[in-house]
Amino acid sequence: MAFAVGTPCAALLLAVMAILAIFYRDVPADGTPRNEDASAVGMGDVKGRDEIKWVKLTSEQTESVANATASDASTPLNVKTVVSSCLSLVGKVNYFWGGKSTARGWDDNWGTMRTVAHSGSETTGETRPFGLDCSGFVTWAFIQLGLGEEQTKDAIGEGTWNQWHKSVPIEWSELKPGDFAFQNEYPGATENHIGICIGRYNNEPVFVHCCYSENNVVVTMASDILRFARRPSIFAEG
Repeated sequence: MAFAVGTPCAALLLAVMAILAIFYRDVPADGTPRNEDASAVGMGDVKGRDEIKWVKLTSEQTESVANATASDASTPLNVKTVVSSCLSLVGKVNYFWGGKSTARGWDDNWGTMRTVAHSGSETTGETRPFGLDCSGFVTWAFIQLGLGEEQTKDAIGEGTWNQWHKSVPIEWSELKPGDFAFQNEYPGATENHIGICIGRYNNEPVFVHCCYSENNVVVTMASDILRFARRPSIFAEG
């Protein structure tokens, strides 16, 4: 069915097409999903940010989980290093689309005003405090193990697509500190979100992640958003 240009129906059709163009972003011609996160809430732009309801832990609850993990003799030292590094950024680093860092420890660039250069986000072109996106947060956490930039890329990868493929599937019940949880499943997903398990609260896994909807690094439950459990290959091989 065709609509004459300038008619109400044509205007409505163009509006719908514009909305769909925002919601369903293109996949590269080779079919490989983008090597970036989608607004750090996975399909959050599709679901609607107001509908993203993370169940956040209080500082006291977070401290309880962190202490339990730190004192657990069965948790390897390298896992504890990743967890403690992640927790050191909670509430301190803003979400920034395409934000990466290879710094050991604090990056003085965080918090400085920068233009979002990466395409694919409604924040593209905005000037915002520099920080990390969700996969950049994960990469930074593993750099704290003392790995070089290339070693980290080989071990963990950059972007949720690579981090998915640098990890192995596990049962949800098997999640332990250092493991990943993704919102969406590859192949198939063009957008995703990732968190790192830091332990358990009331016998349920707890995650730390850099989140668009909270504009910071937060500690939450899975909240029916993180659904796919995977173990980083660097830990699975141990």
